[in-house]
Amino acid sequence: MEEKLLFSIFGLLFGVIITAVIAFILLKTKEKKSDNIIEKAKKEAERYKRDSILELKEEQLRVKQEFEKEMKEKKEEAKELEERMQQRENGIDKRDQMLQNRENLLSEKENSIIQKQKELQNLEDKKNELIKQELEKLEKISGLTKEQAKKNIMAIVEETM
Repeated sequence: MEEKLLFSIFGLLFGVIITAVIAFILLKTKEKKSDNIIEKAKKEAERYKRDSILELKEEQLRVKQEFEKEMKEKKEEAKELEERMQQRENGIDKRDQMLQNRENLLSEKENSIIQKQKELQNLEDKKNELIKQELEKLEKISGLTKEQAKKNIMAIVEETM
């Protein structure tokens, strides 16, 4: 009996050890599987992260290119507007210069006309003074006044008619 007991204890002890070893082996196998699963998950997460980063970079590049394209178009539009404004400004400057030249020319002509009017007035005054002097000389020479000379001329005209 003692042998049976000893075999039973030994069997039980051997069973516990075998169970412990099997449990340990199963635990290690499960740890390896879980480590493999974790490693695969980490690799998958890393791959997903790289793919996501790549997609984000591609999207960022696309958005940047679209933005640069829009900015280029806006700059071209602004440049065209600026050129049109410059052309308009140049046209206005030319018109302004032409008007200024015309105004200067008119001013010169006006001054010339005023000067000629003054000269004409001076000549008219000199002519009237000369006529007056000549009439006085004629009156003195003829001994007749202007009125008397008119009467004599009228009388001669009436007789001839």
